[in-house]
Amino acid sequence: MTVNPVENTVNPVENIRIIDLGDEQIILDPKRLQFNDASLSKFMEDVSIWYDYYSSKGAKAEELLVDAETVYGKEYLDRFTEAKQIGTSDKGADALSRTDPNVELAQEKVNKYKSAVKQLKEYQKSFDKAHSMAQNRGYMIRKEMEKLNSDIYTSRGDTANPIDVSDIIGKSNG
Repeated sequence: MTVNPVENTVNPVENIRIIDLGDEQIILDPKRLQFNDASLSKFMEDVSIWYDYYSSKGAKAEELLVDAETVYGKEYLDRFTEAKQIGTSDKGADALSRTDPNVELAQEKVNKYKSAVKQLKEYQKSFDKAHSMAQNRGYMIRKEMEKLNSDIYTSRGDTANPIDVSDIIGKSNG
């Protein structure tokens, strides 16, 4: 049986992930990282707003992780103490504690929030990369326009009153 690799390929743009932070769900949509020459200005306007949004959700996920680790530690310690009180060895008490349903549930929450923190941090790194790429593309567009602008005025012989590219596309911050 042969597998066609094209059929099993996941389109990264369609890889929308949803993170559950208890009372809210956070959508990590790769389409937010996309831009082209026409959408570059809008992307640059919006990127800081979205970055702030995902930063705050990352902080909330870290807070939930700390809370979940605290609950896990308490549940584990309670079960461990109970097992020791009935004379179980340390290894036996550890094994009983780890297999307790409440401890396992607490561990699942810790794992869930660790994953959420990691995914949000990686998504923010993607925003950083997209922002950097957008800045580079904006710089290249500016240079292309300057080159075209000088060619137009040189060919017309009107070099005394050239148009400043910044008047057309805005001032550069960098």
